[in-house]
Amino acid sequence: MAFAASAAVLLLGMRFVLAAIFSRLIQRDGFKRNLAVIGVGQQLDRLTAAIAQNSSVPVRVAGIYSAGENAASRQIEQGQFGGVEDLIRDVRNNLVDDVAIALPWSRDSEIETLVMKLRELPVNVYLVSDLVGFRLRLRSAPDHFGGLPVSELVGKPMSGWDAAIKAAEDYILASLILVAITPLLLLIAVLIKLGSPGPILFRQKRVGFNNEVFSVMKFRTMYHGEPPSDRVVQAKQGDPRITPLGRILRRWSLDELPQFLNVLNGTMSLVGPRPHAIDHNDEFARRTKSYFARHRVKPGITGLAQVKGFRGETDTEEKLEGRVRNDIYYVDNWSPLLDMSILIQTVIVCIVGKNAH
Repeated sequence: MAFAASAAVLLLGMRFVLAAIFSRLIQRDGFKRNLAVIGVGQQLDRLTAAIAQNSSVPVRVAGIYSAGENAASRQIEQGQFGGVEDLIRDVRNNLVDDVAIALPWSRDSEIETLVMKLRELPVNVYLVSDLVGFRLRLRSAPDHFGGLPVSELVGKPMSGWDAAIKAAEDYILASLILVAITPLLLLIAVLIKLGSPGPILFRQKRVGFNNEVFSVMKFRTMYHGEPPSDRVVQAKQGDPRITPLGRILRRWSLDELPQFLNVLNGTMSLVGPRPHAIDHNDEFARRTKSYFARHRVKPGITGLAQVKGFRGETDTEEKLEGRVRNDIYYVDNWSPLLDMSILIQTVIVCIVGKNAH
């Protein structure tokens, strides 16, 4: 047991140390791969600018070559320069590790000719995306396309095995947590009933997955019997509508605990974008671009935006944009490890109690 524990610790430690050393080394040109670029126009400029701006990329532009046989081209730092024949010579002299073709895809015949020539050389050849690829993220198409030359721009999040893993995570963890906190739920329910007249639970219509409306459950933290309002007003610091017990529940986010029942009935997830009231949802969609992309997954009891400091009232454009930006990042980059990280950070955020009113 001692050997297994020490081996695991030393192995992980060694990897962290080597990763830190490698990240420092690749910032030096001597440890980067030499990239030769054949290209023109905006594609060439955007590629070289992207490489120059990202110091963590272990690639340096050794030279820019012209697609014309005899045409000269620009030189970067101490890089080589010339036409296609010059590039072939430099590859054979081991001066180039990789070749990137940065030509408009409309010049397909010219690109094909270049690839056929470079195929004979001991070098990696890459085709740089057309201009749209610098604005949108391109990914390989799934297997059911049978190798067709298509790229994925938008993928359905948490599909296939990811959806099964996410569902198992939600139902198993939510069930275990509910069993563990049952005494706390009963205590809070009694205190709410004794503290002020009205129901124990508060239900509100929220917008969730695929823009579907559902009822979210929370412990009641406000005085019951307030005149109905045409618009849901977000709670503010020192809000007179909140009961003394409600302030404590909100401070520690204990009012959200009944939402584990929402997880078990399938309308919510443990982790995901926080659901908003219907009128808030419509307002935020008008104010923020790509807002509805956050509805591509189930809403969560907690989310990436909440642990990143965008919890509570969204009274400024900066707060709203930050929340939506983090929500969309979560949708596009979900993983079980990310969920576990958010859940752990949520506990810390709840203890600190920042932005909770």
